[in-house]
Amino acid sequence: MIAPYEDFKFNTSLIGSIYPTSPQRDEDEPPIDNRKEANQQMEGTVVERGKFFYRFSEYYCTWMLQCCFCCFVKKESLWWKNRDFRYKRYEKAVERLNEEIDVLKHVSTQRTSEFISKLILRKHQRALVQSFQKYQLDDMIAEDEALKRRNQVIDQLANMDDENNDVLVEGQYNLVNEELLTEDQRELLLEIREKFDPVEIVADLCILYEVTGYQGDNPANDEDFWANYADYKVLGANQILLNEADSDD
Repeated sequence: MIAPYEDFKFNTSLIGSIYPTSPQRDEDEPPIDNRKEANQQMEGTVVERGKFFYRFSEYYCTWMLQCCFCCFVKKESLWWKNRDFRYKRYEKAVERLNEEIDVLKHVSTQRTSEFISKLILRKHQRALVQSFQKYQLDDMIAEDEALKRRNQVIDQLANMDDENNDVLVEGQYNLVNEELLTEDQRELLLEIREKFDPVEIVADLCILYEVTGYQGDNPANDEDFWANYADYKVLGANQILLNEADSDD
């Protein structure tokens, strides 16, 4: 009994994180043949978006009724239709999930994605994706070490002459002891200093934002660039408009 329960909890956790719920058309309904109706259904997937939820007790009970007591179930009753719908939806979601996490499919997709990224992005751009803020964990620095570094910055800036101030403008000034870096790190650092151009290259501008949170000027005078670049957080996994866990059985 424990193994099926653990499998069920694992599946429902993944399904709830990957597949949102929204009203879908029945298979026997005719296909949509006009844009207005299509737009209404598309908006419905946003307005009525919910989070998948399914109890193991209900799943196990429905499975037992189907396998052992199907002759005693009133299949036309609303009670049974609701449970049968949720049971079949879960089974369909598990089947879809197994197809999506297929290892061979992921390997093929990853290889294709890597090839496309090499065609579109430069070498330093691909490397900097790993530095995006959402992929980083905070590295705690002791307070005395942080104070020591700040004092080093103040001292070095105070001792710089006017000729070396250009280095600050070009973004080539840093406090890293480059002798401690690996060859790959030094190569990437050099390429960033030589080729990274968030003023002329939109991809570099977006990378700068993802790494630091800084939004530079809109490229090509596109006033809506950053507004269109941002995701709709309201549709994320942490903010669901509807939750079936609160619905009535």
